[in-house]
Amino acid sequence: PLTSGHGGKLDALRYWVTMDDSPADYGAPVYLRRSHENRCVGKDEVFVNLDEGDLSQYKDDVLEFRPQAGDMLIWHPRSIHKVDGAPGGDWGMRKRRVLGGTVAVDDAKYQGKKKALFSDMGDHGLVQDDPLKSPYFPIIYPKSDPYERAVRAEGKVGRSFGGFMRMVNSLISTENFAQFSSWTQVVNGAQKVVEVNKPFLGDQSKK
Repeated sequence: PLTSGHGGKLDALRYWVTMDDSPADYGAPVYLRRSHENRCVGKDEVFVNLDEGDLSQYKDDVLEFRPQAGDMLIWHPRSIHKVDGAPGGDWGMRKRRVLGGTVAVDDAKYQGKKKALFSDMGDHGLVQDDPLKSPYFPIIYPKSDPYERAVRAEGKVGRSFGGFMRMVNSLISTENFAQFSSWTQVVNGAQKVVEVNKPFLGDQSKK
């Protein structure tokens, strides 16, 4: 059995697949190495203050990947991370198409309390601790659900204005905004580890 290192089972995994090569200096997830082992971040947190609790021991050990088209990253859901954006917020003409999400166990519960989730902007109607049974969160293993497939095929699953406002209202709360600011400032000033990019960049000596 998998365990989370936080006194409970590992009930989810996060993934990120890029369909375009990542730019040389930005545009891909950045992680704090071994941060999933922290003991101070609660299960309801979305943003964290890296100067609180035991998080300070992780904040200077940053992993920055530069995946190429078709590469997939998979990580522990408790790993502290962000997507490193373009300098000044200007992405120019470069495309950056990605597919990302969370795979959860079949008895997972909906956790929307206090969360500003950019991937959760649909009118699924679920509330805190509801079973995660919905075409918005389709079962994929060992086989998909015919009803969920039909609803998604009809184009009835997607983002909505109501879901967007739910996310915005959570994001602008004093607590979330302060935590987000702390995370951005610390990561932007951290020393980044480039050696981990080698598996994605390939053997340059062969060129």
